[in-house]
Amino acid sequence: MINSSNKSLKFFIRNAFLIIGILVSFIAGNVILKVYYHGLNETAEFYLVDDGYDLINIVDNGFKWPSNNSFKYYYEGINQLPNKYKLPTNLEHLSIHHFDLPEYFDFLLVLKPQEWNAPKFIVHSFKKSAESKIYNLTIHQLIVLVLIIFTMILMLMGWFIYRSFSKSVYDLYDWVVQNRNVDNLYKKATKYKTKGKSYIEIQSIADQINHYVDTIEGNKIKEREFIRKLSHELRTPLAITKAALDILEKDPSVSKKIYMKFKKIRIANDEMIQTSSAILGLWQEDYEESIKESILIRRIVLETIKDHQLIIKRTDLSFCVNIDKKATIIASRKILKILINNLISNVFHHSSSGEVTISYTRDTLALTNNIDHNNDVDVSNWLTKNHGIGLSVINTICENYNWSVHSSINTDTYCIEIKNIVHLYN
Repeated sequence: MINSSNKSLKFFIRNAFLIIGILVSFIAGNVILKVYYHGLNETAEFYLVDDGYDLINIVDNGFKWPSNNSFKYYYEGINQLPNKYKLPTNLEHLSIHHFDLPEYFDFLLVLKPQEWNAPKFIVHSFKKSAESKIYNLTIHQLIVLVLIIFTMILMLMGWFIYRSFSKSVYDLYDWVVQNRNVDNLYKKATKYKTKGKSYIEIQSIADQINHYVDTIEGNKIKEREFIRKLSHELRTPLAITKAALDILEKDPSVSKKIYMKFKKIRIANDEMIQTSSAILGLWQEDYEESIKESILIRRIVLETIKDHQLIIKRTDLSFCVNIDKKATIIASRKILKILINNLISNVFHHSSSGEVTISYTRDTLALTNNIDHNNDVDVSNWLTKNHGIGLSVINTICENYNWSVHSSINTDTYCIEIKNIVHLYN
């Protein structure tokens, strides 16, 4: 059963790799940018200092003052510097100053040898929109593109891992679905076999399940043998009793009074034969579903209550049958009576007083009884710890007829319902 709180492994792996990809991309992007700009600064400063030594050589040798261009600017004094360059009062020789302007990033070199009366300046100006381009992309665009591709690769890796792992899981799931009726005594379960590549963990689970299958198959063999022997042991004495009654009833010396007693014994014996055959038949391989017919359910309920009159008289229980006289269902009369008989029998085990209500509405047969608080019985386990063979019979009948069993409990009453009963009229 799928719990609403459970999460899909596919979405977990996808989200995990997506988050990892975003985090790694963010960290890597920042590192790459820092390394790029650090390298850019180091390179720019190296060429700026180199130009500084060239200018010192030009000034010292009286060569012609170099001219400016769009990238490189020379200033012979601090007064010639544009106002955008704010420098400290104490200037050091070969000191470099950086200026992050709206459209440019400028490197300013101070030249102030001891033999010079006034400092001179060189500026290398880089336009921000003119960053180095690869495939017509700026460094920022290129890094973003590479990191997006990296994240997508990580997600594809996650998808591949999920597909590789989930295939083994779904193969195992398909096998479980095919063997969902492993509890069927006469349907042999197949062992799980890996298909192609598998994982040790999946195979370990499969091996353990196969071990349970072997155990279940062994138990099923024992159960089949037990049912076969039980069927023989039950039917043999009943057949002997029936044969003896046939002989005794034909004896002319038997009085009418004794004959009537034999007749009652025959009725009880025939009832026992039919009941045992119906119950044992539910678990037999060659079981043929009992003949279904239209049944007035109220009549069956009343007959079953009547069969328990001797027990009812010894208790303070009362029965209320709230079923329409015309309510008709499709089922086997004998099987239905066994089910109702078992439900009523368990009432006596859990209650000794109060009212028991049996009702039928549409496709649901319900039995409600008062909880006897003086009786030290855990009614919450009524379906698992009940009187007689109840649970096995109730569940087996409901499985064969595609009915379902439901129970509920409150402070004073306990209710058990048999649902999905095929009905003709209610």
